[in-house]
Amino acid sequence: MLFLLIILLSISMPLIAQQPPVGSKVYRWEEAKITSSDIRVRRHFLKGSTHDLSHLELHATTLSPGQPLHPLHTHEQREELIIIKEGSVEVVIEEEKQVLGPGSVALVMPGDRHNLTNVGQDSASFYILLYTAKSEPNQQRATEAGGSLIVKWKDIPFQERKKGGVRSFFERPTAMLKRLEMHVTTLNPGIQSHPPHTHRPAEIILMLEGESQEFIDGEYFQGSEGDLYFLGSETEHTIKNTGTKPCTYFAFQFH
Repeated sequence: MLFLLIILLSISMPLIAQQPPVGSKVYRWEEAKITSSDIRVRRHFLKGSTHDLSHLELHATTLSPGQPLHPLHTHEQREELIIIKEGSVEVVIEEEKQVLGPGSVALVMPGDRHNLTNVGQDSASFYILLYTAKSEPNQQRATEAGGSLIVKWKDIPFQERKKGGVRSFFERPTAMLKRLEMHVTTLNPGIQSHPPHTHRPAEIILMLEGESQEFIDGEYFQGSEGDLYFLGSETEHTIKNTGTKPCTYFAFQFH
């Protein structure tokens, strides 16, 4: 009887530990759950699993002037993607140290020491994605692709297009992902980006400015500055600028 109980527990434990899938929908800045301390306010947007990730967590932190988020530290089993929303943030990754402004991005590989500090005179806000792959991390793949990186908004040229324009940040493999592609799209008023479509990678769309409407598997969701849409693998979707001014958003796909 004891032997049978041990077997049943060993089977059920992974199921208990498995996080539920992240829902494909809009996650709004104003509706995010808030936790706070003396130096920061954190908005929790989503947490769960995806087709390729056993863990995906996305939150936004607003940090007081002159404050570090935490001491230098590492994540051995997680990768981290940081997107600056507002303010001046000093990012340290191993021996590299740079001050980033709005729209800039930092990508931190597992095992690399890193930290963030608000070096401005006002509060600074930034999004943080933490994620772990279902498959075994591939550090060699990450090293060959260039390892951790920092990309400043001002270094990415704007390429004007008929519907608006685009800034291409990068497309590369990482330790956790076979492919991570990031760009920023600007859509002119009333313009739809493309017909409804699906693709194998999951995608996150993060609104930087303007008003938008995302079609997701037969439903319409509204989003504006600070909001984000999560689109699971093979989820039918398209986005439209519903405002009277251009709208701008990060779009990043991963698998």
